[in-house]
Amino acid sequence: MWVIIFLFICTVLDIKTRRLPVWFMIVGNVAAVVFRLLNWGQNTALWIGGIVIGIVFLLLSKWTKEGFGYGDSWMILILGISLGLWDILLLLSIALSCAGLLALFLLARGKWSKKVAFPFVPFLMLGYVGVLYL
Repeated sequence: MWVIIFLFICTVLDIKTRRLPVWFMIVGNVAAVVFRLLNWGQNTALWIGGIVIGIVFLLLSKWTKEGFGYGDSWMILILGISLGLWDILLLLSIALSCAGLLALFLLARGKWSKKVAFPFVPFLMLGYVGVLYL
């Protein structure tokens, strides 16, 4: 339940300010690590895989000079720690598909150009709900 509350707050912040406070992301990271340590009996390789996915996205943010924001990548790291490899991949599949469909729709209607950025955390929340549902 803490993940839903955390994602909701981050979604509101991302939509309103397009920034996620570092202190809040640290709190999320600590909570994810504590959650993972309390559930240590689960397959260790899977949650380490989730961490690797998060690190890959952080490197992507650095490589693209924040074309894909650090806050979004940090959120993926937190979710990767919490969910593990397969669930974070499913979440990303849902989130990226929905964001891509919205971008195609808005580009086709002439509402956006290829250079417009939009908040991604709402799509991560949508992906998280999808993972819970599936």
